[in-house]
Amino acid sequence: AMLLERADAVATWANLCGPEDPAEAKKHHELSIRAIFGASLHANAVHASASVSAARRDAGVMFPPVGSPSKSGGDAVCAAVKARKVVPKEGGGGRLCEVVVVVAMGSLLEDDEHASVIEGLVSDDFRVVNCRTAALNTTQAETLGALFGHRDASKALPLRDGPCLMVAAERDSGVSRLQAAMGRSGGTLYRPGGAGGLASLGQKYKGCLWASETAGQALKQAAYCFDALFESTFTVTQG
Repeated sequence: AMLLERADAVATWANLCGPEDPAEAKKHHELSIRAIFGASLHANAVHASASVSAARRDAGVMFPPVGSPSKSGGDAVCAAVKARKVVPKEGGGGRLCEVVVVVAMGSLLEDDEHASVIEGLVSDDFRVVNCRTAALNTTQAETLGALFGHRDASKALPLRDGPCLMVAAERDSGVSRLQAAMGRSGGTLYRPGGAGGLASLGQKYKGCLWASETAGQALKQAAYCFDALFESTFTVTQG
């Protein structure tokens, strides 16, 4: 369970979740969480509080005791507010954890393969840390394309012609592991007969699956996709 907060949190989370019945979600909100992961009305992947009062009640059940409401007045809460505690990591050693970004679009989404992108990342031991879908305008599509090294505006056409899926994930040596998962050599070319998962998706849907190629590039992509592009990021306050 997680406690999320942002402005207009209840309505925004309900929209991300989609209709309660996954069958309805697949018809009317195909990129919603329940459309992708829901199995039935009683196993519909996620819970969404129906109102602010219901959210506070739900939070009281999941995260007792409930603290006092936020004094900032800037955020509505999906459930309720508890005091946040920042726990620094002990020691300076360990593996280098890198964030990467993958963007799927065009025929890959039209063929309902968006879940395969996430499955491909998870199967290679990535942890998905953010995920959202969006329909971009021309300026947004070209800006995102440039961040992935596509200066030719025609490369961004799939982004402008329909929705896209943006996924941020992390693991140790994330960029090099992502390049290997994509079946690339030298960060640019697919190896002939690359392995399954992301590699096969990239080969089948040419130009419809973009992936970070350097750590610096990945940080800029993540900042644009999940901060600059949308001012709608949830903050996990308890989980």
